Amino acid sequence: MVLDQQLNICFANNAACVLMGQSEKRIAGLGFDLLFRHLSIPMAKFRYCVEQHNDFSDSEVQVILIDSRPMLLELNCSALVQDDQHYALIECKQVDLQKRIVQESQHENQHQAARGLVRGLAHEIKNPLGGIRGAAQLLQKQLPSDDLKEFTGLIIEQSDRLRKLVDRLLGPNKPPAVEPVNIHLVLGKTLKLVKFEQGDNLDIKFDYDPSIPAIDIDAELIQQTLLNILRNAVQAMSQHDTAAQLVVSTRIKQHQTIHGRHHKMCLEIKIIDNGPGIPKHLKDTLFFPLVSGSASGTGLGLSISQTLIHQHQGRIDCDSWPGHTEFILLLPFISKEVY
Repeated sequence: MVLDQQLNICFANNAACVLMGQSEKRIAGLGFDLLFRHLSIPMAKFRYCVEQHNDFSDSEVQVILIDSRPMLLELNCSALVQDDQHYALIECKQVDLQKRIVQESQHENQHQAARGLVRGLAHEIKNPLGGIRGAAQLLQKQLPSDDLKEFTGLIIEQSDRLRKLVDRLLGPNKPPAVEPVNIHLVLGKTLKLVKFEQGDNLDIKFDYDPSIPAIDIDAELIQQTLLNILRNAVQAMSQHDTAAQLVVSTRIKQHQTIHGRHHKMCLEIKIIDNGPGIPKHLKDTLFFPLVSGSASGTGLGLSISQTLIHQHQGRIDCDSWPGHTEFILLLPFISKEVY
């Protein structure tokens, strides 16, 4: 695209029109900023390029197009002068898919390494913890007064609390028990639980595809995954000034590559909230154990959810910007023999 001094589009080739989802007639003369709901580069930078001939490039430009499509672009902006008129030439390339493939591989390796470290640590904690609890029980039987037994009772109680935390760190230790399930029944039960916890303050919108067939999953594990994500969304929205709104949608996605394997058909579940968005410093480590954006959170919910979805040969993705966060769950339609 070429921008004039007012940052209006005076030329856009066919590829730019396709990328932006606009016709050539519609895009001509349009203000560049009107193409986006969100653009991570300030408009002043483009203006400075036109006026001061200050070229720039950025390999990861986050944009939300006017039709609400999120996109990651590689962008180059160069100054042009023709007939004493100053322009900016903008060259864009969409890099979402390449970046996602690379990130998926990196995150998978990092996630497995982090889980291995945490599981090893959890086992090391679990053994002496059992000894502490057993010693406290024996001591409690020898103590003469109830006042002293109160202290050993506290040791036992806190040991049990730590044992539960360690069990959560270790995660599920058995493969999923899959059977054909209507995903909308699972979503209905899960959302009913969330509604019960939150009362009438939560506005939930449903966008279901009723033609989706039954899928072979462990309904209990998928419900736990959905609960973890939904509770995080509700907690995030409670920190935002706007009225909380949750959107849950289901779709069929064709020809998806997950963990290097091609699947002809997948179930896509999207959970979208209008909270403040995920802080930038947490995005790359969001699914790691013990990483939490909440002061009171354990940082285990999303890590466990990712593990449960991995057990189903699936994937969880996340896109987030201020006022919008969406978690995308992909579950392939595969036979029981694969598990």
